[in-house]
Amino acid sequence: MNAIPKIYDKENEQWVELMAKPIAEEVVRIMKEDFMRNKEDIKISEIPYGNENEFVYFIAYQSNVNQSAIFNLEGTLPVILNDILNKKESYSALSKKDVLNDNDALSFIEPLNTFYVVYKDTFGNEVTTRSNELPQDLMSVTSRSIKNNKLGNFTISYTFNDNAIEDKQYKYVEE
Repeated sequence: MNAIPKIYDKENEQWVELMAKPIAEEVVRIMKEDFMRNKEDIKISEIPYGNENEFVYFIAYQSNVNQSAIFNLEGTLPVILNDILNKKESYSALSKKDVLNDNDALSFIEPLNTFYVVYKDTFGNEVTTRSNELPQDLMSVTSRSIKNNKLGNFTISYTFNDNAIEDKQYKYVEE
């Protein structure tokens, strides 16, 4: 049995089938537009650290963030990251947990206003996370592959209804 919802149109004196799918699609389109209205382009800050700047810490932010917050982040966070690195038992790249558990680092990251993003790369990895909790290990491997072999790419996108949105996304390209 296929039940099709209908309403009675008094003006035309006839039953009219409801077209639920187009209405639902229009509602989702309007909600997405509303969600994106105050969003700006996503940008990435690549913070080098280590004895020879051999490591990079990635943080996503919106392009309309206060530029003094970016200036402070990029000027001070390398020093803080090196302090965290020097306290570790082994000399290796910092995890997002290492960084986000440090109050000094957080004091420079939090002014960037976090938001949910989807990280996708050409190697099939897809991670939904917050903009300050990017998958550092995946991004380092992918960016190294792009720089050394000119292969691969990754994007950072806003997430809406558990899906990546291409509008205003960040695309990693080798410069």
